[in-house]
Amino acid sequence: MFFQMWRRPTPESSHTVEELLWEEIKRDLENVLLWQQTYLAFDELYMKTYGLIQANGTERTENEVLQVVSSHMRNHILPQLAQLQNTTLLESLVRHFNTFELSMQKFAQIMIYLDHTDTEDTPRNGKIYTKGIEAFHTQILCDPEVQSSWNSAMNHVIFLDRKGETHDPALVAQFFRMLHKFPSSIVQYQRSFMEDTAQYYANKANQTIPSKVCGMDGTSYILCMEAYLRNVETFMEMETQRLNLFQTDSFVESVTECIRTEMIWKHIDTLVEINDFGVADMIKKNDSTTLRVTYRMLLPLKNGLDIMKKSISKFIQSFFNDILGKPDHQNANAIQELVDFKIHLDESLIHSLDHHPEIVNEVNKNFAEVMNRGTETQKLLAQFIHNMLRKDVVKFGKDSLTSRLRASAELLRLISDKSYFLSHYRLSLASRILHDNSESLEHEKILLREIELDNGKQFTVYFQIMCQDMHDSKKMQGWETDFNFSSPKEQIKLIPKILTTGIWPVPMTTTKTCRLPEIVQYTWDNFAYYRMNHAKGTYDHRSRNANLLLEHGNFEVQASFLMTLENPNQQRHHATHLGKLKRFHEEKFIRTECGTIRNHLFQDIMLGTEMQEHNISHTLEVLMNPMHPILLKQPPSKIIGPTDTFIINNNFYSEAFKIPIHKVLLLSPQKITVKKATHYQIDRAQSLDAAVVRIAKSSQKIFHETLVGEVKKQLLPWFVPTNGEIKRSLESLIEREFINRVPENKSVQRFDLGNMPPKHFETDIIAIVLIPRKPSKPR
Repeated sequence: MFFQMWRRPTPESSHTVEELLWEEIKRDLENVLLWQQTYLAFDELYMKTYGLIQANGTERTENEVLQVVSSHMRNHILPQLAQLQNTTLLESLVRHFNTFELSMQKFAQIMIYLDHTDTEDTPRNGKIYTKGIEAFHTQILCDPEVQSSWNSAMNHVIFLDRKGETHDPALVAQFFRMLHKFPSSIVQYQRSFMEDTAQYYANKANQTIPSKVCGMDGTSYILCMEAYLRNVETFMEMETQRLNLFQTDSFVESVTECIRTEMIWKHIDTLVEINDFGVADMIKKNDSTTLRVTYRMLLPLKNGLDIMKKSISKFIQSFFNDILGKPDHQNANAIQELVDFKIHLDESLIHSLDHHPEIVNEVNKNFAEVMNRGTETQKLLAQFIHNMLRKDVVKFGKDSLTSRLRASAELLRLISDKSYFLSHYRLSLASRILHDNSESLEHEKILLREIELDNGKQFTVYFQIMCQDMHDSKKMQGWETDFNFSSPKEQIKLIPKILTTGIWPVPMTTTKTCRLPEIVQYTWDNFAYYRMNHAKGTYDHRSRNANLLLEHGNFEVQASFLMTLENPNQQRHHATHLGKLKRFHEEKFIRTECGTIRNHLFQDIMLGTEMQEHNISHTLEVLMNPMHPILLKQPPSKIIGPTDTFIINNNFYSEAFKIPIHKVLLLSPQKITVKKATHYQIDRAQSLDAAVVRIAKSSQKIFHETLVGEVKKQLLPWFVPTNGEIKRSLESLIEREFINRVPENKSVQRFDLGNMPPKHFETDIIAIVLIPRKPSKPR
């Protein structure tokens, strides 16, 4: 053994413990050969020192014993090692310590004491001491086999505070000052320290994090989360205070970041989605208070918002799968559930989270994925809006309807290609407002404003004009009162509807060849005069031509029939419905039948109505319906001949029975062809003039070639005008002083604002609904 067996000193010995210890070590150091062949048994040295202290009757702590040992090593052993310059001995010494963990921990503490700068026992030969301790440090800190044990021993020293024990911060700081002499060792130690810190706080998180909160209400959940986050802040503050004494700010920040990782970021899924009570449950329960507090607690955390977004997205996707997985998802009910769910999220989630942009984008991203799955979704959305705004459908409350319209507009904004939706919506809008089946024009405009706000004006320009047409039409419904007009027999009431050319998705076949009955023509002429001179609306109607749109009006005639000749005061009422405007002439025939003539020959009827023979035959067949015959034929047969006689059926009685009379032709095919050709020429000329004026007005001055190209480009969807037609239009406009040529260059046209009509050069197409007044009962 390196040390000889220690003999218990006698009580009367006057030597101190330090002197006795040094005498023992000195005797062993005298034999250099023996020193080179063995190693320093640190355990034996420690026990010998402790025994000397106890034998001397001195009560000292473990730290005091270690100070005694380190003092002797500093003053005597290290200088001897420096003089020997024997690395083999150092290697043997270090390897021995590596085999005993406890020895390594104590040796680490001794090494801290060894490097203490405040030493009165330092030998006079400072160079020898410095050389010896540097050799010792180098061997301890740079030997790969010893590095892990050394780091573990150092961590044991540092972690004493976490175990509730006290430790001298100055001692720990001294250790780190020693490490700064060896930069590579600092990096290795810090890495080891971070690993132990991560493990320590990971165990803390597993012990303190709540994993299940069955039956917990929102208040308890908030208190639980706040307490846990306060504990995390306490741990970070504790580590900051400990490490600020001997570490750089960057390393302290790394340690606190490690604590956040182990106690929050690795468990944030659990914090957000605790069993039986998480973000999804808060949204379902509409617990906005708890949701808002949770959001504000997690927002400062690095990954808190991302995890919350992930949880919200997971909840939304789960809801979508439940809706779209139902058998009836191919109807408007699925869209209604989506709209209601969007409203719910806006009220309970987005509002609670202060409309955070990332949360809003995450919600919209999930809805956009659903809305862009195919054109069927767009069709269902258009159908859902159509059903909401129809009169004949059960409605929500006013506020609920408005919120659903706004939510529908937001869903529309998320659709990338809106062309399919716009085509369906345009048809449904025309169907509602043209047939007075819309809930109100105000709700239509609310939806259009939302669509315009989210998508831009280019999506609503046609819809706005359609609604404005109906608005102006309603203003004109009382035109008879404003104009102080009454028909000669007070039997005709004209209800106009204005349709702007090219805006409405309906056939725009106009004609001027319709022969209206005298009383209807009289009413129409008066309305046309009123429109040009007295009507006030959004557009200046005086600058817009009006044509009858014969395919989209209707005409109802109520006829009164005498019961019998013997009792003429009894009446029976019959209503005949004519579904097309071009059947106005039928009124003349019905009125003739209801007049004084009782029996009619076929030839007399044809002359009285001025109808063609095949149209007369078709109409008479309808009126001789076997189920409800209004007319009777003599002789009774299915074939109508020129000598047949028709009389009123005295047994017919109906208060509100309508018989549809199918489409009839007013003129011969040859005349229709000629008339239509003239009509199209007029329409094209007007459209061409309007296009030239628009282009010239926008450019003020424009070359002739450029003007021709722009006109053809604008009119391409309808027809392609020839250069001759454009030239004739220009000459006509120049004659009317709408356009002037620049004197210095005749190929440049200049637009003259002075002679332009007040608004624009468009065409109104008016569909008319004629509703006869109910006849008064005869006295």
